[in-house]
Amino acid sequence: MDYHARILASQGHHERAQALRDRSALAHEIDADRSVAGRCTAELVRRRSAQA
Repeated sequence: MDYHARILASQGHHERAQALRDRSALAHEIDADRSVAGRCTAELVRRRSAQA
């Protein structure tokens, strides 16, 4: 994604390039949050199965 942002910036589209970088950073944060949520869910399922 950074490659595309650099191309946009080199063409003078600095605001669009920054928006693309921001969107990419947000996507990485969302992926990290989903990963944590997935691990928590797996742990919860494991604990409930162990109790049964």
